[in-house]
Amino acid sequence: MKQDDLSPVTIRRMLSGYFSLLVYKLNFLGIFPMLTGGVSEIPSEEEILGNEIKTVSEEAEVIYNQDPKQSKGQFLDLKKKLLSKVQKMQETANSAKFIRARDKLVFVSGVFRTCLGIFILGRFPCYFPAFHSLATVFYIFARWVHYRGMNMHYYLFDFCYYANTLIVIHLMVFPDSKALYCITFAFSHGHLLISVAIFHTSLVFHSLEKTITNYTHLVPAIVCWGLNISDCGSASFDPKEIGLLEYYQYVSMGYFVWFAGYYLIIFVITYETWNEKGYPNLYSYAMSNEKFRTYKFCNIFGPKLRPLMFLVQHSGVGMVVFIFGFFSIHSVYFQTLLVMGITLLSVWNGANYYLEIFSRNYELKLKELSELKSKLTNDN
Repeated sequence: MKQDDLSPVTIRRMLSGYFSLLVYKLNFLGIFPMLTGGVSEIPSEEEILGNEIKTVSEEAEVIYNQDPKQSKGQFLDLKKKLLSKVQKMQETANSAKFIRARDKLVFVSGVFRTCLGIFILGRFPCYFPAFHSLATVFYIFARWVHYRGMNMHYYLFDFCYYANTLIVIHLMVFPDSKALYCITFAFSHGHLLISVAIFHTSLVFHSLEKTITNYTHLVPAIVCWGLNISDCGSASFDPKEIGLLEYYQYVSMGYFVWFAGYYLIIFVITYETWNEKGYPNLYSYAMSNEKFRTYKFCNIFGPKLRPLMFLVQHSGVGMVVFIFGFFSIHSVYFQTLLVMGITLLSVWNGANYYLEIFSRNYELKLKELSELKSKLTNDN
């Protein structure tokens, strides 16, 4: 075996392959996916390992740089163990019957959950807000568990989670609040709904990651649509009497709470922590590529004002798209066309994903698994 084969890069690839396959195998069990409506697609190295692989690779590099000759035996033993586990995982992954059964099970569970929601919305519309609230709480908790394990938990301070939390509070705790009513319509028809079009959110039943993203961005507007066409709304005020100025006063106050909180938490209290440890968040992602329009906008006044400009851009977009919520309050026809159009777009994105992306990547991942086994065998 060549000495280069024992480099930290090789070890990183071996470890990433092992952990990716481990999660891939565990996803086949389908227990958690049955409850949540899907599982993530075969995960990438970056998604599964994140900072953990970075840490392991750094440790391997330290050992390798100290004395490559002495550490050679350790790497050889590691490769033998990896080869054995990869071989067992490949046998499971290549079981066509098992794969088909798993996929059918989680897909049917996702479709059933969607059909159940449609039935409740049509037959018992006044219970749909409670159904939606329970699903939202469960999905956000599931995402917290998922992201916390990958050190991506700072993403949970993003606006969409704050918006969904306020919407649930309005629906379940303060249904007669005019302020929260305006905020719910603004947030659900503003940033959340428009993000489906901007970020190509997809209706993909087998993927937990995509299910949560699609649900938390699309369904809040459907809940509002249900309130608009039924008698389940608040009886303490007439929504049609809400003026544009009053509407934006409530919405601005609700949005400013997130604006100030996000700035304080991300850029003051925890900035050194996530910056030093490399924990990702929406701001760090936006600043990771100089070609991003957000990056260019945020650097107009220099690096010191980038955090503030980041939120200024977000708030500027929000104040524009929040108008869709006001139009939806006063016109159920406008709301129906808007929600229907975005929903069809989500379905279209899901069709593209299944037919053009997932089917191709599914086979490629199985091929990579076979190649990894072959490489490990040849190196030995």
